[in-house]
Amino acid sequence: MEVSRNRDKNRFETKVGNDCAFIDYTLKDDTLYLTHTEVPPAMQGKGIGSKLVAATLNYIEEAGFKIVSTCPFVSNYLKKHPEYAHLVAV
Repeated sequence: MEVSRNRDKNRFETKVGNDCAFIDYTLKDDTLYLTHTEVPPAMQGKGIGSKLVAATLNYIEEAGFKIVSTCPFVSNYLKKHPEYAHLVAV
């Protein structure tokens, strides 16, 4: 699954056919505020949301950003995956 950063829309996204799942963000200095995750009904129940979050966090890590999550889906993922705890801004 390919995830890309769409800077024009301030989101990370993945597309399957005509459907697009995404995580909205706001960038301030070196911190990405992850604000909302949306997975269209046709893409739900296939693990796409979790894969989207993992790929987004990997991108963020490689780019050297920190994160603040105000998105319940991302926050829940972070609780289940402590290996990403170092990305969370204090």
